[in-house]
This record gives sequence, structure tokens and C-alpha cells, in this order.
Amino acid sequence: VSSNSSFNGGAICAYENADKVGPSCTIKDTTFDGNVSYSGGAISLRNQGATKTEHILENITLIENKGVNGAIYIYNNTKVTVSGLVATNNVSKSKGSVFYVTSSKAPTLVIKDAQISGNSDASGEINFVYIANKTAVVDIYMDEISGDDFIEAGITDTTDITSAGWEKLIK
Repeated sequence: VSSNSSFNGGAICAYENADKVGPSCTIKDTTFDGNVSYSGGAISLRNQGATKTEHILENITLIENKGVNGAIYIYNNTKVTVSGLVATNNVSKSKGSVFYVTSSKAPTLVIKDAQISGNSDASGEINFVYIANKTAVVDIYMDEISGDDFIEAGITDTTDITSAGWEKLIK
């Protein structure tokens, strides 16, 4: 899916309205290349409803997507599980080069098996995941994540999660 633009999710926006039970979606074996959006250069996953929506992103490739708020935007009462992610040269005009997570309703992001390289935010930092508030839950399987962005941040398989290297990737 390439070269699309929209205000929410350059290629895909899964939006749940407050008066309906939340939809769930699974996106598999898909490449998002060169998409542009305000919230989620490639994908926007939003939920205004009371029931938590769950989304699965499996074997997703993100290449050169641009968003003010990350390549993938996660908002409100949403759980997103990501595996088999390859994220290369994605750019955020604010924070969160790949993921921007925000809301007061405890969104959840689980990241397994990811390779990240060449991603950056407005300040030129990697900032792989931006967490806009303290209610979000982010679970990263550190031993399954690799790529040049981790090397640039100074992270190795023995790096403590509280190190300055991780502060370059998660804010």
C-alpha cells in the first residue's frame, strides 16, 4: 500500500465510534511505503468506545511513511500487538518515528520481533515509540528487536532497560 494520504492513517484508519462495540482488525503480510498523514503516516488505530479494541499487525513493513504523530498512531481504548515488523526510514514531524501512543484510556502496545533502521522524529532522534501519557502500557520483547537504530542508540542485548540508550528509543 503506497503513496496514499489522509488526515488519520495515510493508508488505513480503523476508527471505533463511542456508541458501538469496538472493531478488531488483523493486518498481515503488508508493506506500507511512502504514505502521509497527520496521525499515523501509514496506520491510525483509534477507539472512542468503552470496549477495548484489539488489533494485530503481523509481518508488516513500514518504509518512508511520514506522519506528524508517527508511522502508526494508537489512540484511546486500543490494544495493538505487533510481530514481524520491519520499519525503515519513517519520519515523524513531532515525536514517535514508528509508534505514537496517546490517550487517557490506557492504550496498550505489545511489540515482538521488530527490526528498525533509519527512523527519526522532528529533532532527528530515533524515538521509536512515543508515549504521550502515563496511562499507556507498552510491552517490548527486547531480545527480539534489532536494527541500526538500536546500534545507534548504544543498545546491546545486555543493556539495562533504564539506560540512556533506551531513552533515545522510548519517550
